[in-house]
Amino acid sequence: TTTYFAVTHREFQKDGKRAWMSTNKGEDADLTSLVLFDPMTGKTEHLETDPENEVDFNSAIFSNVTKEIVGTTYEGARLRIYWKDKKWEKAYKDLKKKLNKEIGDGDLVLGSSTNDDRFHIVIVTSDINPGVVYLYDMEKGDVKFLCRPRSNLPSEHLAFMQPSKYKTRDGLTMHGYLTVPRGVKAKNLALVVNPHGGRTIPRKNSGPDQAGCCADGGRASPGDHRNALCRGHRRPSRQFLNGMVNIGLTS
Repeated sequence: TTTYFAVTHREFQKDGKRAWMSTNKGEDADLTSLVLFDPMTGKTEHLETDPENEVDFNSAIFSNVTKEIVGTTYEGARLRIYWKDKKWEKAYKDLKKKLNKEIGDGDLVLGSSTNDDRFHIVIVTSDINPGVVYLYDMEKGDVKFLCRPRSNLPSEHLAFMQPSKYKTRDGLTMHGYLTVPRGVKAKNLALVVNPHGGRTIPRKNSGPDQAGCCADGGRASPGDHRNALCRGHRRPSRQFLNGMVNIGLTS
């Protein structure tokens, strides 16, 4: 069996000596972790793996002022942020309270920031909300609406995605989402299983295909395939013809 390792450069430290990287390299490693890498010695220092031991490391949030990590993110059923800086954590929680009605059961995502860390582009997104963009003043705590892309989409008719997991016939736990039409009982409906491709989780790959299935009165389940990298690398990589997409779902 061939095992493929992933390494992604994140950012160099302020002194330029070591770099933050994410990798799943190592005999005992499964999920991708955050590490510090010294290019002169080749040594790495492990910093963090998903506290819930569920998914790969997703991203790091950096301060433009200190050049340090202020938070780390993981995306399982929903986005999770682990804050390393109290000021940023408080600002994020305060912002979530202000946008609580818009966020609902969705996510608040931080985008670009100014060099002084004062102004931030933030995006609210959810299963039925393709995105609302705001400008956040971290110093004053003010929030200004910027735009609502795809504002013509009727969110009242869009379907919610329910996190799901199931076991294959050989015992491997797979993760995915189940989308059903709104206002319809989730019984005796046709089911379309759509294993995603690439290393991102199914929620990021669940666009118009699933929505179209539900609009036509069916259920849709975008799920990991056996070799999905976002859930670790210990899944057999040579089983494409021996059950990679054989997930054993029953309706």
